[in-house]
Amino acid sequence: MPIEPRTNDYVDGGKWLDAPGSALESGIYALAMAMATEPHVTGPPDWSTGTLEKRYLDALHDIQSQYLGFDDENYLLNDSDLTDIIVRWERRYKDTYDLYIDNEDDIKPAQVSGDSALDAKVILLRCHNRRWQACCYFGKNGSSVSAPPEGSSPNQRSAPQSSATSMGDQTSSGEAATTPEKHDNSTNDVNGTSSTIELTIGKLTNTLEGLVTAVEKIALAVDARQKSEGSLRTAIESLMLPLDKVAQKQARRSPHETTDKHDSKTSTEYDLRVNTPSTVRDTVTAESVSSLDDCGSDLASASHSDFMDYDGNFDNHGVNDLDGRIEERRESLIPWYTPNATVRVHSNDGL
Repeated sequence: MPIEPRTNDYVDGGKWLDAPGSALESGIYALAMAMATEPHVTGPPDWSTGTLEKRYLDALHDIQSQYLGFDDENYLLNDSDLTDIIVRWERRYKDTYDLYIDNEDDIKPAQVSGDSALDAKVILLRCHNRRWQACCYFGKNGSSVSAPPEGSSPNQRSAPQSSATSMGDQTSSGEAATTPEKHDNSTNDVNGTSSTIELTIGKLTNTLEGLVTAVEKIALAVDARQKSEGSLRTAIESLMLPLDKVAQKQARRSPHETTDKHDSKTSTEYDLRVNTPSTVRDTVTAESVSSLDDCGSDLASASHSDFMDYDGNFDNHGVNDLDGRIEERRESLIPWYTPNATVRVHSNDGL
């Protein structure tokens, strides 16, 4: 395929190369080629065990199967899927990339780390005939390519690394490991460790979400209980209000409303109270009896109506008038006045 000048702004001197595998796998292969490509490596990509591109491919496959979980070989990864894989890669290996997609009309960024990521490598992909292609340096000649030795070029990027352990084995003296078996073991160890860490983080996140949900439920229960207590308090106050009104009304009732009436009596004996609350207690001698005749006549002539007002209620005016006349008679009895005698009036008016 001819070199397209507009791609030179992203991958200088690169060319479009078809990715192998199924429609689903083509996206993973294209990412692996674009991530592993280096200007000095111009042969076809080598997918045999231990090569740099194969190690990228295995790590990308692990991310896709763990987080995206697509298993339909006819499914074609879209821009969003590829972006998600790159984001997961950067979180896992602390290795930054800028992903661009060529949609034939224009080249647009899909995932860019930002200006601060000066060492971010550019990945340029495009979809052609339902397969992904990578703009890379592979395939510019027919020579076979194996994993290049570490440090063979100052511009070469190292194999993907996790935050704790390198995917490529190194000896204690810093020399590069040379056997494919060691590369495979190192890749498996790192992938297993990374998967375990992310699984643990996922479990902790789920536990935290469960705790938040439990706290929210407790808060709702407390709020509901407070509302119930308020409703109960209101109901009790509503019940007590009528009782208070009854008690207040009972306290305001007059003594005449709370005592038994004696309407059925035909003869009632009353203590005659004169001017003071106590019963008039006067000793009446034989000589003073005649002086009380007029008073007795007044009492005898007094009727029930003399002690009632127009509404039929007991009236003190009649009693006060009678008290005054009795007082005048009592004063006329002196010097025969002697205490200790009770003046009682018998009436058939049923007062």
